[in-house]
Amino acid sequence: MKLKDEWLLGQIMCLGWALWERRNKLVFEHRIYTVDQTLQRALSCCMVPPQPSSAAVAAWLDGEVTGAATHSVTRAHGALAQAGPGPGRWQPPPPRFFKLNVDVAAAAERTMGCGFVVRNTTGQLLASGCSKHRGSLSVALGEALSLRWALQLALDLGFLHVLVETDSLIVVNTWRNIRRNNSYLASIVRDCISISSSFIAFEIVHARRTANMAADFMAKYALAYPCNVWIEDGPPGLEAILAFDVATLHD
Repeated sequence: MKLKDEWLLGQIMCLGWALWERRNKLVFEHRIYTVDQTLQRALSCCMVPPQPSSAAVAAWLDGEVTGAATHSVTRAHGALAQAGPGPGRWQPPPPRFFKLNVDVAAAAERTMGCGFVVRNTTGQLLASGCSKHRGSLSVALGEALSLRWALQLALDLGFLHVLVETDSLIVVNTWRNIRRNNSYLASIVRDCISISSSFIAFEIVHARRTANMAADFMAKYALAYPCNVWIEDGPPGLEAILAFDVATLHD
């Protein structure tokens, strides 16, 4: 077979690079990459979606600067629950924690985009990603599926001290009252609780929409561009959201 298609050749080269990196991680760092992680690394090398315009990012920001919700916290096994007004902007996680923001966005054609962003205490981007769920889903169910997907990815990527933020109060309340709920939504949340038990330290927080803008951007990105997972990087346009979050820390 003659490989005249440059895109296909690039895909093969990226896969070879990802396999070589996987081998080096095992030999020199004793770290094991799963097959999914290796494939995602290959995709992150070769998938370069078109860049949203600066005007589109600015318009998105203008439309997301309002919103309010209630703040709730629960530990992985329900040992702690708090309620009170949450911050209106993204806040860094406590020392030694990573903050995982998760969100979904719905499209008219029965497609739901899922997005996540992981940052450290200084606001530095460590990982980001987006995916699609097709079919007729409620927003709450989409939020739970997105959370399950993001938790598993965070665990696979080695983020073992995690503070999760979601703007879905339904998901957080279902988590807190899981024993009294036999719905399909609760079954997905139970999967999330099971995954959370594998972390060394874990908390899940209900945040305002204005504190979850980066994950919202990733979820909406999934509806228009190829889905991917980025390590210490993100798609074009995300950097403006992250800079905005960090800038507001000093306001």
